[in-house]
Amino acid sequence: MRGFRALTAGALRALPSATRRAFPAVASRALSAVALAGISLVATPVEPAFGADEETRLSGVVRTPERPAPRALAVYRFDGVDYLDVNDIARLVRATKYWRSELEKMVLRVNDRRVRLTVGSPFVYVDDEGRNLMVPVRWHAGRIVAPVRLVTDVLDPLIPESVAWDRKTLSLRLVSGDPNILGVRYDVRKNGTVVEIRLSEPLGGELEFPRPDRIVVRIPGGVLTQAVDADLSGRGLIDSLVTEQEPQEATLTFHLGPLGGTAELLPRTSPPRLLLAISEGLPEDIPLPEFERSSGEGTLRRPLRRIVVDPGHGGSDPGTVSSNGVSEKDITLAIAKDLATILQSEGDWDVQLTRSDDRFLAAEQRVAKANQADADLYLSIHADGWFHEDMQGLSVGVARPSISEDGGLADWGTTPPGTHRNATRFAEILLEYLAEGLPLASRGLRTADYTELYGLRMPGVHVECGFLTNPEEARFLSGWSLSA
Repeated sequence: MRGFRALTAGALRALPSATRRAFPAVASRALSAVALAGISLVATPVEPAFGADEETRLSGVVRTPERPAPRALAVYRFDGVDYLDVNDIARLVRATKYWRSELEKMVLRVNDRRVRLTVGSPFVYVDDEGRNLMVPVRWHAGRIVAPVRLVTDVLDPLIPESVAWDRKTLSLRLVSGDPNILGVRYDVRKNGTVVEIRLSEPLGGELEFPRPDRIVVRIPGGVLTQAVDADLSGRGLIDSLVTEQEPQEATLTFHLGPLGGTAELLPRTSPPRLLLAISEGLPEDIPLPEFERSSGEGTLRRPLRRIVVDPGHGGSDPGTVSSNGVSEKDITLAIAKDLATILQSEGDWDVQLTRSDDRFLAAEQRVAKANQADADLYLSIHADGWFHEDMQGLSVGVARPSISEDGGLADWGTTPPGTHRNATRFAEILLEYLAEGLPLASRGLRTADYTELYGLRMPGVHVECGFLTNPEEARFLSGWSLSA
């Protein structure tokens, strides 16, 4: 079995006289990899009838725990603003109405609070505290109508139910209890996307997979806040989010993109939240990428003489820890030391480590060491991890390029021209050697926001040597002799 150090050295020796010729000479045979590559009011539009006030009427239904059978409720739209009949609002919140026709004022008594409305005014008063609805209460077809904000912003705190208005689906939701689903946050990682469903109290969840590109999370006893409905876009492997509030549970449906794969729901208690870990849907046997020779046009004219090897993590940052207690920081340091030894013995290279012992270094410190050393190549060594043990394989990554002012791809960070291109070429060579020489599946060439590659003034790659969370690969890494 060929060790990582020998395989990496072999990648550097892949071209004739690589120790004495410029990095572009090494990169001239670089190959371009194939990229991986409660109460619910649901209003449905009817044939719009536009009047002098640019009014559109929408018909809907309202359901309450007390009256589960649906009943009609009108929604009016004036100049893009949604209104409800104040009589219907009073029934929804169980308010008593008082009307003073000479002043065109209405008082809604909600529990022990008074809410005063005036036709033609956007201001309402809860007892003596003024609120601004931004648009006025108005007459329409012999009835008083008020903007939906009267319910969501003014009456919501006064009633035991929680209220949310979904503009896209024209759905007004009132559910018993205080909101306990506070928000959704996405964490895009190298191997997938983690969705954090933030809670105000511990809640359980149930996973369903109605189709390959859908993941449904049902949360019994969950009550959505309006903040969740306000952000229905997705990130990473998720295209979009659709929410639905039922009297006894909340449902979050995640629509996946083409790379979406398996998912696992993980409850956490401190702070209370649910983690939905979605991994990429990669096949078990991943073929090696087919490479094409590159002309090397536009490469840097500089000898490859100094290499900086960065053992990932360290000190207070253990990185991924295997089930038998082996830390990523120890694996990466062992690999880096042996790699430096073989590179120095077999090549005319000056090899430096960002750390030679168990110490913490921030990403900025690692980059600064490489830049101060005036290195020509930078390799950051890591071992991977995920939420379940089935994920496996090695990968080589490069930093995600940014978009230049002219709309083309620019190097990520403050790097010289050509750096990202040369890093990609070396990553492809290294991936080919590692995939052929190690008993690990190849997860291919990755592109991500690797913080330890940001701001490098030389080509840099991020190497994941396998998964410490996979029992077989953890044994392979922890028992690795690192000898050629």
